[in-house]
Amino acid sequence: MLKAGERVPDATVYLGPGEPVTMADLLAGLGEEPLFVETVVARDGSVSMVTLLEGDSHHAGPLLEALRRERFEPGRRHGRPVAVSLYRLISRLDVTAPIT
Repeated sequence: MLKAGERVPDATVYLGPGEPVTMADLLAGLGEEPLFVETVVARDGSVSMVTLLEGDSHHAGPLLEALRRERFEPGRRHGRPVAVSLYRLISRLDVTAPIT
């Protein structure tokens, strides 16, 4: 559990041979336009499909690839694993403290 003032560690993503990137790096490359994404999680917890519903597909490519590599605890119905769809709005907002 994080304590007050501790920084949340960045998730590291390996998109292929070479240097890993962090999710923060991927998000920084998106620019200002938000993305709306559907992710289908299979019964085994793997991601079976990622669909960009709204946003710039050119800038979203590396982030979508990272989302395809995610793993989840599968959804359950009556105790049995089921496939589920997750909808995510990925947006960036820069917040700065006022100068005092």
